[in-house]
Amino acid sequence: NGGGSIAFVDDFGKLHVGPKSAGSNPGPVAYDKGNLEPTTTDANVFLKRINADYFCGGKMQAATTKVQAAMQAIADKLKLTAEEVARGILKIANNNMVNALKLVSQNKGHDPRDFSLLCFGGGGALHACDLADALNMTKVIIPVNSGVFSAWGMLMSDLRRDYIQNKILDLDDEHLTSIKTALKTMCEQAQEQYLQEGCQEDQLYYEYQLQLRYSGQEHAVSIAVDIDNFDIASMIDDFHKAHKQEYTYSLDTTVQMVGLHLTAFARVEKYELKKLNEFKASIESISKGFRSVDYLEDGVLQTRIIDGNALLPNCVIQGPAIIEQVDSTIVIKPQWQALTDAYNNIIMTKSK
Repeated sequence: NGGGSIAFVDDFGKLHVGPKSAGSNPGPVAYDKGNLEPTTTDANVFLKRINADYFCGGKMQAATTKVQAAMQAIADKLKLTAEEVARGILKIANNNMVNALKLVSQNKGHDPRDFSLLCFGGGGALHACDLADALNMTKVIIPVNSGVFSAWGMLMSDLRRDYIQNKILDLDDEHLTSIKTALKTMCEQAQEQYLQEGCQEDQLYYEYQLQLRYSGQEHAVSIAVDIDNFDIASMIDDFHKAHKQEYTYSLDTTVQMVGLHLTAFARVEKYELKKLNEFKASIESISKGFRSVDYLEDGVLQTRIIDGNALLPNCVIQGPAIIEQVDSTIVIKPQWQALTDAYNNIIMTKSK
């Protein structure tokens, strides 16, 4: 779900959010560009999680009257209040996002509680605490300039090419030389292409994976390998562990390789983030006042509003609170606390 995901009632009287989206043009109802179907962003505006008077960093005024009408239109169909509809939209959107997070964690054998939740984009931090609560996670990281984090990531990413070769054979010492030779040949191909494009050899580095399966299986599991320390027994052991983690079992049978995967990188020059001067601003000095905000299960609470553009390292913000930045809004639920680090990343933790 995104900020533009549209809420609608189906023929059976059930509320859905997405997959249809209003996008950025015409965008949510709050943009006042012609869309009359409420979106996730509109629900956040309606429940005062997003400041209608500081919409898009204060560049525009949210069309709150039209947002109210859009919510009421859905409410009339469901025989609910507009507030209940807005809460329902956010709960459904959160549930959709939780399911997506489970696909890359629980469904792959990882326990979300062992990780931190990294949220970015203009709307990611609006939902971060709700998603973390749903997954029993206790730490959330909101990177500095989170609204443009994807663009930042593009600038900080090395060049990358992937080379894949299908090759089916039993993983044993008899085929060790053949596998190693195939990977080296793929490396030479990657190096030649990078050098032709003006990259230098000392910029290049590689990662190697084998696609492995039990004999007779349809699905395969990727195993990272070290081409300079090629050991069949270790690779088979790593495969058993990875297969058990992802599928909950391992077998005492022949292991087959079905493909080779080389990822070739070329380092690029990167901007280095610098630490800010150590300083602890008082909450009062960066506060914009208070407003009533709907926190779904936690109800409507009087909430301190923080000027996110005035944040400095070592600020400690106790929830309930909302941090308003030019490119994003960060919701800090009750029982959650936010701390800014030396780079102005916001680290949120939940009280035990």
